[in-house]
Amino acid sequence: MISIAAAALSLLMPTLMMQVTTLLSPSEDGTLSATIVLPETREQIVFEQNNKPQRELNWSPEDGFIFDGVTLERADGEPFTQAVLLISADSQFFDRKYVAVERIGGEGWAVFLPAFSIENEAVSLSLTGFDSEDIL
Repeated sequence: MISIAAAALSLLMPTLMMQVTTLLSPSEDGTLSATIVLPETREQIVFEQNNKPQRELNWSPEDGFIFDGVTLERADGEPFTQAVLLISADSQFFDRKYVAVERIGGEGWAVFLPAFSIENEAVSLSLTGFDSEDIL
């Protein structure tokens, strides 16, 4: 099921471009950690506009980065090849049919894959560090 979800997200994006890799894993504080690995050094990552309110409210960048729900960049403006976002379950509903990230009990997550789409990029989403009992 996990590999099917990752493949589905990859199919939604153009396949001729270099691929951005997002590694989604559980954090000790009950959130998710999204490590975004770029194929080359960049000054910013621009997500698709969909799910901006959820990302702006519930996704926090690692120290030294700023994020407005669409654009992720270093606070000092320097280029980077990797960034980490800590993601909490959606705390408010917006004008969407799907929430971006939702908790399922204490051991599971529902993730709306297009919320992780980066503008004009092929994205591969991999899940790592989850227990076999976790629901994804």
